[in-house]
Amino acid sequence: MYDKGVDVYFQKCAWMDSDLNMQWVSRTLLPAMSDKTGEKVQPIDAGIGKLFKTKVGEAMEKWLEQDENLDLWHDKIGAKDRRILMTKWAGEAWKERSKDMDLFTKLFQKTGCLITADGSDDDKIRPQGLDPYLS
Repeated sequence: MYDKGVDVYFQKCAWMDSDLNMQWVSRTLLPAMSDKTGEKVQPIDAGIGKLFKTKVGEAMEKWLEQDENLDLWHDKIGAKDRRILMTKWAGEAWKERSKDMDLFTKLFQKTGCLITADGSDDDKIRPQGLDPYLS
């Protein structure tokens, strides 16, 4: 049903309340993060998040290009089935994005998360918005 690579949580009214948020934090967020959260979040902000959203959108568009799916999406598909589709599109997007390890490496370098003790890769650090000031 749901993509196995996507964590799915349920709340009766379909919004993130404090109990559900704590489940998500303890089961999904904390295991994915170390005590140095910024090291993992910054590369996401630096580009992979936008690319991931783009890939999810492309998967949705591909699905909607089929006439029967377009009609289904507008008139007949319920929230449960839409959510299942979203997990499948997210799973596809992540599988595709995670194949490009060079991109991940570049984003970690760009944000300074792969800084070396000897400073040999300091020229690869490019904080967002500071390009005019870097030479």
